[in-house]
Amino acid sequence: MFNKHNSDFNSFFWKLFGVNHHVYQPLDVFKRKRDKRSDEKNYNNFINNPSCLSNELFFIHSNKMEKDFHDLILKVADLKSNNTIFYANEIVNALLNYRMFSQYLNLKEKHIINLFSFQVAYILEYMNTKNLDTSLFDQALLDSSIMPYIDMCKQSNKIKTNKQLAWQLAYESQRISERNKHNFNLEVVQSNKFEVYLSAWKNSREFPNFINMLLIITLINKAKNVELKRAWFFQLLIIRSLLYIQKKFNFSIETKNRFVKQLSKFRKLINNLYKNNKEDKIRLHQNKYLIDFTIENDLKEEEELIIYLQKNLFPKMEILFNSNIELNDMNNEDTNEYELLNQYCKKINNSFSQCSGKEDFNNLLSQIYFKDINTTCSLLHNQISTSFKLIIALKLNNRLLINSSIKELDRFMGGIYTQTNIQDQINNLIKQLIPITCLGKATEIINKHFEKFQI
Repeated sequence: MFNKHNSDFNSFFWKLFGVNHHVYQPLDVFKRKRDKRSDEKNYNNFINNPSCLSNELFFIHSNKMEKDFHDLILKVADLKSNNTIFYANEIVNALLNYRMFSQYLNLKEKHIINLFSFQVAYILEYMNTKNLDTSLFDQALLDSSIMPYIDMCKQSNKIKTNKQLAWQLAYESQRISERNKHNFNLEVVQSNKFEVYLSAWKNSREFPNFINMLLIITLINKAKNVELKRAWFFQLLIIRSLLYIQKKFNFSIETKNRFVKQLSKFRKLINNLYKNNKEDKIRLHQNKYLIDFTIENDLKEEEELIIYLQKNLFPKMEILFNSNIELNDMNNEDTNEYELLNQYCKKINNSFSQCSGKEDFNNLLSQIYFKDINTTCSLLHNQISTSFKLIIALKLNNRLLINSSIKELDRFMGGIYTQTNIQDQINNLIKQLIPITCLGKATEIINKHFEKFQI
């Protein structure tokens, strides 16, 4: 149930926020007319044939959703502040962890509930520390509806009927279309269409798209309190996403109640830590449920970021490259799968020690195989196989195979060569590996090589 979106996470990501078409650049959210053929080709290659992409393009696509989301929120929608950077970061944190964990783990309902409830609690309690009202969100969650925000819209504009509100939304749509500074062709929605939308939103048959949420928040709080306006917008983004997920996965009332209960628990915990000036402890609790992928929009310290992710994504480098897998270090995994991996590593290790020439190494190379990545063990298997392939390629002096192995290893290591200024370090690694005759020693060298780039 939770693993359906890994083949095209871009589509799932943007649908959460009411964007039902592909987004290759932030302004595509507004259906800007432009030639997208090159973007479409690269994206289709990323999804269906990633090996044909350079690592530079591969990592551009890997990190594109979060960068485009930040640009959309903080630049295009002009909502940038210290508070909104925090909101955007933590929303992206939740979604990137969902993508990663659903791809490599057999996620249970409780994992999803803990992940999203902690992040939502963190954002809401942060707002509370800034004296930004969260009562609309509380009511919307209780009602499983965005209508508290619609009702506030009416109250703010001193109107009572949907017909009047539809007229106001249509007027605001016209005004924004005429004044947008990014010169995109924003569709002007007429009032009769907004009446249809309002009826659908009331019954949760549909949910407002991204543009309509901007219009709603603009009408709720006309420049009286800019930070509250921004906080309400992010609350609306979150409640809309939760309602979409609930409907998409057909979650039961029991599941919703478990989420609400866990959210309340986390809010009390985080609120207490804020009150006692123990904000640093919040991140420690967060680390129990997710990896912190926090990024600033302009990535001023990109190298430090990549090294940080390297440390967090692969904290057990000695296991990653060791041919003797320690089963006790793998919690809640299928031990049979790891035992098979252990046997595979021992077999390659023993065969390597008996190789005496190119024919032997070519035969050994044919025994290296890769798996479809759908568990952490299969990911680990492919990482180990890539390191084996690199070592054998060096023995064969096969430059094409060496380059492809380095490319694959770089991807497994989070782009540590591609996205930083340390690409030349690969030459030092190769020099160390060439004379080695023991596979265990070679994997140890690779392990230590990457350990140098950890904090």
